[in-house]
Amino acid sequence: MFEGILATFSKRLDIWNQLLDLEIQQDDKEIVRGVFERVTKIKGLKPKGAKGWFKRWSAWEEAHGGEKERDLVQRKAEEWVRMAAERKSKTEEM
Repeated sequence: MFEGILATFSKRLDIWNQLLDLEIQQDDKEIVRGVFERVTKIKGLKPKGAKGWFKRWSAWEEAHGGEKERDLVQRKAEEWVRMAAERKSKTEEM
């Protein structure tokens, strides 16, 4: 059911947060990481939303993951910022 809603309203982080909360309750770390990962790939994700999402992901990894996973989140956040800056510069050139 959530997949259909997310397909229609993919940029709505409140819906993603509800899905994430449900998956966290199920306590399957790989699925939770998959949800975090999927959101970072949303086209048009705003920087403010991305910052909050990465912050939540980092806090979750702090509680449930190891150093390797926390470093991965940090690298993904840095990569997202770099890619967002590239997209912004391309848009400004047009």
